[in-house]
Amino acid sequence: MPFPTQVPGISGALSVAVGGTHACTVTKTGDVFCWGFGYFGQLGDGEDTAYFHSTPTKVKGVEKAIAVAAAGYISPFYMRGHSCALLGDGSVRCWGCNYDGQLGNGTSGIMSVPVTVSGLKDAVSIDAAAGHVCALRANGSVWCWGNNDSGQLGCGENGGLKTSPIPVSGLSGAVAVATGFQHSSQSPSPTLRASQPGFLPSPPQESIHPGGRNSLTRKTCLTLSIRQSIQKA
Repeated sequence: MPFPTQVPGISGALSVAVGGTHACTVTKTGDVFCWGFGYFGQLGDGEDTAYFHSTPTKVKGVEKAIAVAAAGYISPFYMRGHSCALLGDGSVRCWGCNYDGQLGNGTSGIMSVPVTVSGLKDAVSIDAAAGHVCALRANGSVWCWGNNDSGQLGCGENGGLKTSPIPVSGLSGAVAVATGFQHSSQSPSPTLRASQPGFLPSPPQESIHPGGRNSLTRKTCLTLSIRQSIQKA
């Protein structure tokens, strides 16, 4: 469509998330609906063989959701996708492709219905990337899980998979989190004070950090670690 069209069957939408192969929305009733490519179970309706759903399908087993994240990617050879929902009690549920452990329940493989992410009971924000997911917790720490081939989990090492959440090393007081394809980084200065009016972070440089490859040539993931002690100028 060269112009916007209304998504049928959705009313009271609070937010929407778009992955490489599908989209999801959370409504004011706390339900989550997804549509698009569903071969890897990323629509959460219990199917992992249906190629496309052109209309929204309700995600099974998710109630009282307050936010949703969708991710995935397309290559000349295959398409993958997964989704996660943040619930009002601070828990996180994910579904879809799990080859990289990005569903966070300690296993790998396709899950066409939501599973609970291990050990998260106080999440306040989530974001999903191609093969990993990060969550901001109420205490200001950030925890990530999934593919770590570029160090995008921020745990101080490169390579391997983490099928359950692990903390980002040396990071506290975060107020927001965002993810991208194969990259994670934090703001150069974790605290902005009144004595630093007009502070601007340095532009990215081509280098390797615990949070992954810091390069403008890749889609980026940004973990904002601006402490809650920010003072107004």
